[in-house]
Amino acid sequence: MAHVVYEDHPKLANSILVAAFSGWPDSQEASSRALHYMLRHLPATKFAEIDPEEFYVFSRVRPLTQASSDSTGDLQWPSNKFYSWKNEPEEQDFVFLIGSEPNLRWRTFSETILDVADKCNVKEVVLLGSRQESIPHTRPPLVTGITTHEERRVFFESKGVKKEERKGPASISSVLREACAQNNICYTSLWALLPEYLQGAPNPKGSYALVKLLSEMLNIHIELSELVETTRVFETQISRGIAQNIEWQQLLRELEERYDRQSQSGIDRPRGKSSDPDVIIEDLEAFLRQEKQGRRNDEADPP
Repeated sequence: MAHVVYEDHPKLANSILVAAFSGWPDSQEASSRALHYMLRHLPATKFAEIDPEEFYVFSRVRPLTQASSDSTGDLQWPSNKFYSWKNEPEEQDFVFLIGSEPNLRWRTFSETILDVADKCNVKEVVLLGSRQESIPHTRPPLVTGITTHEERRVFFESKGVKKEERKGPASISSVLREACAQNNICYTSLWALLPEYLQGAPNPKGSYALVKLLSEMLNIHIELSELVETTRVFETQISRGIAQNIEWQQLLRELEERYDRQSQSGIDRPRGKSSDPDVIIEDLEAFLRQEKQGRRNDEADPP
């Protein structure tokens, strides 16, 4: 069975595939939103999509139905879409894959991705991810990475990017990394580490960290002003919420002190649990939901 539906077959050379998957490897939606942001600011064109039939349990990842003009409804299935950008002035072409982590057949899924990569002359796969750590939102997000590309290693050292050394349950990124090794394709990943107490809301600060670092690494110019403003609004909202609760303020100070101590001592990243994470996670999430609903109501009411 053909797993990919092609709309076009772009002629690319010496290309790099950049991918991000929603789901477990996309904490606070930072990595998927980072790639969506890049696609909105680059002249990339969709050329293919993976058929979801063989890779998802639709009772767990349900298609969404949307009303259509003929009243029959329109299903939106889990998607994995490929985009191409022939960056001729730089002689460096790009393929972008924005998708959703599959439920089934991870090795076949990874092989399907690399089959598309082979047709597009991809020489390196770069994956974006995000996950949670005990760090404060008032400090820059930490970004870790893995690479088999010597030039990327030098870049990581120059930017202070620590090696990703997480152990535990794997994601599709680990399987894709293994497939790249078996096919002699260079592999690089960038992971944004984000505050665990903000898990209920998309985190534009994490997206900003990924886009900024990735664009520097790949020598791509991306206008960041929109993302900077979104991050400013996000941080203002979080600070307003924390200012309303003394326990939240104490927890934030603990995280800041730990982050600063470990940054000064050269430890790779903050570890350990905060004193009472459930309080700030549950109550702050409720506050964020109220704020979001309030903004929607304000936008719906005419002046």
